[in-house]
Amino acid sequence: MGLIYVNPQGVDGQPDPAKTAHDVRVTFARMAMNDEETVALTAGGHTVGKAHGNGNADELGPEPEGGDIHDQGFGWLNKKSRGVGNQSVTSALRAHGRQNRPNGITATLTSS
Repeated sequence: MGLIYVNPQGVDGQPDPAKTAHDVRVTFARMAMNDEETVALTAGGHTVGKAHGNGNADELGPEPEGGDIHDQGFGWLNKKSRGVGNQSVTSALRAHGRQNRPNGITATLTSS
């Protein structure tokens, strides 16, 4: 299926939940998915696949509820990095099944 991208900051970068919900529905409807299938794919994709990482905890902004009002719906923000590429994270499920595992993942999975 490839990368499916809906701007997490809202349509055209404007935080408007109603417009974002509409944009998500339109985006996934193009792939013949209803709301239930969209939720399953999104939740499952980030659970078993990749997700954006927050990076170094020292570089995170305030807790979401303590941030600026326009940032509160976006979780922990990192103003120094975007959480993509080598800053993305993967679940152990996805990494464990790979033939060429990322460095250290086997030790992480088997340590108690």
